[in-house]
Amino acid sequence: LRALPAANGTRELAERRDAFFARRDHFENLFRRVVQTGIDQGDFAAVDVPVFTRTLLGANNWVAVWYREGGRMNGTQIADQITETFLRALRP
Repeated sequence: LRALPAANGTRELAERRDAFFARRDHFENLFRRVVQTGIDQGDFAAVDVPVFTRTLLGANNWVAVWYREGGRMNGTQIADQITETFLRALRP
């Protein structure tokens, strides 16, 4: 009987994990399609789409680790800087 709550908690964690990975995969695939479409239309340089996409998403996710409110740049300025950096990398 004591194992039942633990098993129930394990199932809940597995469901949450699955939902997390489904969301992650959705966003990664969305970004991959955008980059691939840009390449196909000649708007972006030919890059390795999976590597570029994971680099972009990883850099964006890492901001939450190092960003501190009240620093040299505000959130909008940082977002603009990151956007410009990655768009420059995609210029043909």
